[in-house]
Amino acid sequence: MAKLDTRALKIQEKQAEARLDAEKQSVREQQSGARPEEIVQAKAQLASAQA
Repeated sequence: MAKLDTRALKIQEKQAEARLDAEKQSVREQQSGARPEEIVQAKAQLASAQA
């Protein structure tokens, strides 16, 4: 009887789940807006770029 080696598929599944979780977190962050710290950092980066 032949047996399939599904280890590679399991690894791919875990990687896909991790990517999905990261994307969900990104969407949540975008929906909640920028944090004050991010605004300060963005302003500092802008000022540095303009200098």
